[in-house]
Amino acid sequence: MASITALRLPRRAEHARADRIWGTVIGTLAAVVIAVGLSKPRTFAATYVVLVAAMIAADMWLQWQTVGQVGPVQRRYPVARRIVVAAAALLAWAGLSALWSPGPMQSLGKAAVAAVFVFGAVAACLGVVRAREPDAFRLGEGIWIGVLAGAVYLAVELLTGQVLERGAINLLGFREGQLSPHWLYTWADGRVAAIRDVGLNRHLVALALLSPAGLLAARATLTPPWARLVQGIGITAGLFAILRGESETAKLAVVVGAATWALCLVSQTLALRLVAAGWVVAAMLILPGLQVAYKTGLDRSPWLLAKLERGSAADRFSILSTFVKRIGEAPLIGHGVNAAYVLGASEKREAVQRTGDPEAEPGIAQHPHNAYLQVWFDLGLIGAALFTAFGLAVLDGIRRLRPAVQPYALATFTSAAAILAPSYGLWQFWYMAMFGVATVAVAMAVRAGEAAEETGPRPFVGAAGGPPGGPQQGTA
Repeated sequence: MASITALRLPRRAEHARADRIWGTVIGTLAAVVIAVGLSKPRTFAATYVVLVAAMIAADMWLQWQTVGQVGPVQRRYPVARRIVVAAAALLAWAGLSALWSPGPMQSLGKAAVAAVFVFGAVAACLGVVRAREPDAFRLGEGIWIGVLAGAVYLAVELLTGQVLERGAINLLGFREGQLSPHWLYTWADGRVAAIRDVGLNRHLVALALLSPAGLLAARATLTPPWARLVQGIGITAGLFAILRGESETAKLAVVVGAATWALCLVSQTLALRLVAAGWVVAAMLILPGLQVAYKTGLDRSPWLLAKLERGSAADRFSILSTFVKRIGEAPLIGHGVNAAYVLGASEKREAVQRTGDPEAEPGIAQHPHNAYLQVWFDLGLIGAALFTAFGLAVLDGIRRLRPAVQPYALATFTSAAAILAPSYGLWQFWYMAMFGVATVAVAMAVRAGEAAEETGPRPFVGAAGGPPGGPQQGTA
């Protein structure tokens, strides 16, 4: 693998006002974006764009403020040329798929938004790596505050039957039939009496993804007694919420992320190699593996049927089988980004016309509930290879991080990889934005962790802020 590009970046001059704006404003904004996103995950689609735009603007403004007052500094940065090139190749192929997609404008639009999200994260992370120690600590504080607030909120909601959500809905005067999906809510006397916990599944998935960054940020920005307290509260609230909730995906992500972190304590080299191997298997061999399972009748074996007889697993296994068969229609180049949404709607209309039944099922679902198989369906073998290369490039970047922060970054990667396997449609805006927020959060936490190694943890005295008397001196 190509080595990470060592960027030669300007050292920020001592500029108290600039430090306050970059660190406090962006750190506070990150805390708000994460906390709000954990309470309403679909808001990530908008708040992520706001966060990235603010980070880019703040970094540009700060560079202008400190022009002529800079000196060279050498710093490793986890987003290398290899990552950017791999992402560009994957997204370019996704955009080209509009040429043969059944919904060309939808494919082109989804690919364009994905490109904005990915390269927005790259630009935002460039600002993070330029952050001096005072800024880095403020950014890290914003991450753990946001994650902690979200974890406590979700724990309270699951403990109390979503008392806060019910109270807000009733206070705002919503009436039966005005909220979607209708089956989540139980009404009594014109008020919401109960909300099904399954409605929090997205929230719990986001919490599982963001937790490693929150734990690293607390470790980096707080002195040991306070760091242990914050981490303890966060872990307790987060585990309670995830175990009490109904999201099997969130549970899987926590188990995989925790196992990765623990393996890094034994050998970071071994952990990286195993994760890289697992990524290749998941991204490239998902289709051949399922094809073998169907041909050998493994999908009909009694023990598997017994495992799948409860919950949504059986339905999803049936959906997977449909996608596996349809991938054979265009195995090399795929059907185009988000093609199943268009094909499913078209086949639904045809089924209704043919049978006269408005409830007739389409031939294919909107997505296979497996991002790896969706890449195969949408982009074919070429797209799967590019997707694999992108993941390996990210892992190569993680390999270049300092040993103290590497386990948390790798745990975030494996949590994300686990979330991709059984859950949502890959091209949903909120879903892509959630991974973007996680990327930026990890970058902030990693930078805070580097600063802590250089100067020691900085006492926390306020939300995304530093001690009285201005910023501390850094050694960037």
